[in-house]
Amino acid sequence: ADVANAIGAITSHIAVHRQVKIRPDQNGGFYIEGLPGAECFARYAEAETCAKKALCDMVRGLAREAGTSETEVKLETINRIASTASGDRIFLECILTALLVGQPDLPKRQRVA
Repeated sequence: ADVANAIGAITSHIAVHRQVKIRPDQNGGFYIEGLPGAECFARYAEAETCAKKALCDMVRGLAREAGTSETEVKLETINRIASTASGDRIFLECILTALLVGQPDLPKRQRVA
């Protein structure tokens, strides 16, 4: 059983994937959808900085709970922009996706005294 568990731990991995969206609000600011308690921001750059940090922190925390000490998070950003009939560009949303993949931490063996 110990050998089978060791082989399973070596060949498996833990993956945590989460996504948030930054969207314009009705007052000309921006809000983050998908984060509990996220506030509204007057500037896009502030919303983006907050969203990236909170998303990475969330994914790292979930990964620790799942059993890996890996901390490298890969972020993907997709901006959705539409064009009006007159050719003006309108920002619809920014989709931020975070992925953390890591090996499970091996359980520490207890010493027998």
